[in-house]
Amino acid sequence: MKSLLLLLAVCCCFLAKSISAQQPPETTPSTSSTSSTRIQSKPGPQTPVPCSTKPAKLRPGFLIIGTVFDEQVRSLPGATLRIRCAEEQKYRWETLSNARGEFAVRVPEGHSYEVEIRAKNYAGQNVAVRTDQGDIQQRLSIRMQPLKSEKKGSGQ
Repeated sequence: MKSLLLLLAVCCCFLAKSISAQQPPETTPSTSSTSSTRIQSKPGPQTPVPCSTKPAKLRPGFLIIGTVFDEQVRSLPGATLRIRCAEEQKYRWETLSNARGEFAVRVPEGHSYEVEIRAKNYAGQNVAVRTDQGDIQQRLSIRMQPLKSEKKGSGQ
C-alpha cells in the first residue's frame, strides 16, 4: 500500500513539473518592453493600421463573434462568412455558421475589416468591423433577407 502511494506521489510531481514547463514564463524583460511599446504605438480611433503588414507580424487577438438569422429571426446554419482587411481584395478568413447560426473568428487587432455574409437563397451582406476601438471582441447580429424572386404564372 505504501509503495502504491509513493508511486502516486511521484506521478503527481512529474505531472506538475511537465504542466509548469509547458506554461510560458509570466514576465520577462523582453516581453514587458514589447507590450509597453505596443501599447504606446496603438493607433487612435481615427487612424486604423493598414493590414498590409507581413503575416508573421499579425497576431490574432480580436474576436468577431455573432449569430446569423433568417427573415423570420430563426437561426440560419451554414451561412458562409468571409473576412478581409478593409483595404485588401483577398479574403483571409472564412467560416460557416453552426447549427445555431453562430460563428466566431479571431483576427489581429488594430485593423478595419469587412465581413461578407452569404447564404443560399438570401441576399449577401457586408458588415464593417473596427478592431482599434480598445475592445477585445465585437458581437454581430445579422438578419439575412431572402432573394426577391419573381413567381412564375402570377400574371400581374
